[in-house]
Amino acid sequence: MDDEEIFPKSQSRTAKGQFAKGRSGNPMGRPRSKHQRALSDRQFRRDVLAVTEEVISVRTPTGTQMMSVNLAILLSIRAKAVQGHAPSQRFLAKLHHDALLAHEKANPRLTQMLERREEVAVRKSVDGLKKWEWKDLNLVRKYSWRL
Repeated sequence: MDDEEIFPKSQSRTAKGQFAKGRSGNPMGRPRSKHQRALSDRQFRRDVLAVTEEVISVRTPTGTQMMSVNLAILLSIRAKAVQGHAPSQRFLAKLHHDALLAHEKANPRLTQMLERREEVAVRKSVDGLKKWEWKDLNLVRKYSWRL
């Protein structure tokens, strides 16, 4: 078949192969795109929370567990941090620090109680704390973030 039979030159192209004046290779033109409206900050936050709080099934060494996407991501970051991945270690430490600060801000009485216990421990450290007193102080430190 000849190209002339398929695309007659008189229709759209000149003798040099260029499109004739007023003619186009795409007679329908470029299709109009649907304008995507910009997401508002509120809509974006809602979408992010919906995605990260979705419950998924995750395979663990103990079996399959159902957990949120956010928790699964934190567990994978923890696994990489334990293996020695420095950026994961820094990121996890920062998350932990930020969470502790937010917890202290939300529970000011707990922070005051902990500070009083530490003051007592420092004052007694001159005479020496008894073993049970150190143990008591460490337990308060360990479990205070969970209250």
